[in-house]
Amino acid sequence: ALAASGLPTDAFSFLGFPPVRGKDRKLWFERLKAVRGTVVFFEAPHRIQATLHDVQREVGDCAVVVGREMTKVHEQLFRGPISLVVKSVGEARGEFTIVLNIGLTTEFTGCLNSEIETNASVLNDIGEMTLKIGVTKRKAINIIARKHGIPPNRVYEIVEAGKKSV
Repeated sequence: ALAASGLPTDAFSFLGFPPVRGKDRKLWFERLKAVRGTVVFFEAPHRIQATLHDVQREVGDCAVVVGREMTKVHEQLFRGPISLVVKSVGEARGEFTIVLNIGLTTEFTGCLNSEIETNASVLNDIGEMTLKIGVTKRKAINIIARKHGIPPNRVYEIVEAGKKSV
């Protein structure tokens, strides 16, 4: 799956199967968010949709290749941003291998003006929340990330870039 993905293969992380529920699953996704670059893991057919949605929510709209029935007669590969691939996977049959490139997100591939507007809105929101309301920076970043539909790491990058431009 890694070789067929077309994603960088010089270094990668293999994370096995994500835990099914609870605290272990939450910790697994926190670990996933901390990884940069190519990540490979497996998922069971009855959990593939939920896991892809969880990945999208936690790390954003990253590049993904989902391999179904790898090395078998009915092998399939689904490639693209996770927001499109999650719709394509469809019928949950077979064994799944997921290859992500967390370093490549597609949220900001559109119009440059919309990125500038998003950045300005994020900076305005962080100022409102931390200075006027008194919310901690960490909590504000998480709230803003959910509001704008972007990963918390991206919100942090915007805030840090905003500090440097002042």
